[in-house]
Amino acid sequence: MNQQLIFDTSIWVDFLHNKNTKEVNLLSNYIESNYPVILTPTIIQEVLQGIRDDTQFQQLKHIFGYNSQKWLVKSVVTLSSKGFAQS
Repeated sequence: MNQQLIFDTSIWVDFLHNKNTKEVNLLSNYIESNYPVILTPTIIQEVLQGIRDDTQFQQLKHIFGYNSQKWLVKSVVTLSSKGFAQS
């Protein structure tokens, strides 16, 4: 079960609101077990935009910052003669 997974923004929001769903339980298990979770800049932005208090911000700061090299997928968009290319 330690394959890389990407969790939609809605699952992160439910996680922050302590909802008890199978998706939140899977995300929690991945975080607690240090399994690879893929984060994209868009997901990070959307989750951060919804934060309304310092407690949630501190929680996310810890989670997103924890082993971020493994979690964060960096998209590099370059312009070539054929248009945009993503690497």
